[in-house]
Amino acid sequence: MLLTATSYFFAAAIGFFIACVWIPFSIRKIRSAREYERESNAVLQEPAVEVSPAPPSPEEKPAPTTPYKRVPFLSLITRRSMLTDNEVEFYHRLTAALPDFIIMSQVSLSALIAPVKTLQPEERMRVFRKFSQKRADYAICAKDTLRVVALVELDDASHDVESDRKRDGLLRAGGYDVYRFQSSAKPSVEEIAARFKNILPKK
Repeated sequence: MLLTATSYFFAAAIGFFIACVWIPFSIRKIRSAREYERESNAVLQEPAVEVSPAPPSPEEKPAPTTPYKRVPFLSLITRRSMLTDNEVEFYHRLTAALPDFIIMSQVSLSALIAPVKTLQPEERMRVFRKFSQKRADYAICAKDTLRVVALVELDDASHDVESDRKRDGLLRAGGYDVYRFQSSAKPSVEEIAARFKNILPKK
C-alpha cells in the first residue's frame, strides 16, 4: 500500500512538472523560433535602398550608387593581416639580431600597464581608457620568463610626434624602456644587435 502511494506521488510530481514547467517552456521556445523566422524573412524581403557614395576625388570618376539589403552582422566581419609587410620584415631583423630573446608583436598596452589599484572604479576606468585601445609594435621578452625587457616602435610617416611622446610616457611610467626606429631608415641586423648589446640583460 505504501509503495502504491509513493508511486502515485512521483507520478503526480512528474505530471505537475510536465504541465507547469516543460510544456510552457516548449511553447515559449516554439514561439521564439517562429518570431525569429518571421523577422528573418521580413529582413530578406526588405526592398533595396540607395546608399550615398563617398565624394570622389578630382581624378576619379563618380561611382554609381550601390543598392544593398540588410545582412547578418557576422557577414560584415573579415580577416586582416596582423602586420604590414614592412613590419614583418623588421620583425625578422629583430629576431635575427636578438636570438636570445622572444619577440612579440602588436602587444596591447593593457597587457603591459594598468591603473594603480588605489583608484576609485570611475577613476580607474578613466585612466584605463587612456591606453586600452593602443598597442606596442614589438615587445622584447626574456626567453625563460617572458618578462618584457624592452619595447620597440617602428615609426612611419603617419606617426604623430606629440602622440608618440604621450604614449612613451605611459609606458615609461609602467617601468618600460621604449626604443623607436624610423621605417624609412630601418637599422640593419648588426646595428640592432649593437644598439641593444649593453641594454638588454645578459643571458
